[in-house]
Amino acid sequence: MKAVVALLLGCAAAWDKEYTIEEVRSMDTLATFKAWAQAFDRSYDSLEEESHKYLTWLDNLHTIGETNSAGLTYKLGLNQFSDMNAEEFKLYVHGKDGACYKS
Repeated sequence: MKAVVALLLGCAAAWDKEYTIEEVRSMDTLATFKAWAQAFDRSYDSLEEESHKYLTWLDNLHTIGETNSAGLTYKLGLNQFSDMNAEEFKLYVHGKDGACYKS
């Protein structure tokens, strides 16, 4: 769970919008994903990979919208990790050996 929260916390300057679930439901998510991917210099090797990353990004966007609509004391936003699921993020941060401190 900590990895998911870390994945969703933080924002890049252009992506600091705190989307609500109503905004997520009414947006053109594919266009927003493409704009996000361009802003974070994301490119994918195949249509299959891009589709997979879009669905992961969309799941994270819905989590962001639902969390931001819950009246909590914190807000979530899109960031450079928004196309990663929890396992991908954990691997990115900790590497294959599981250590978070790299020497």
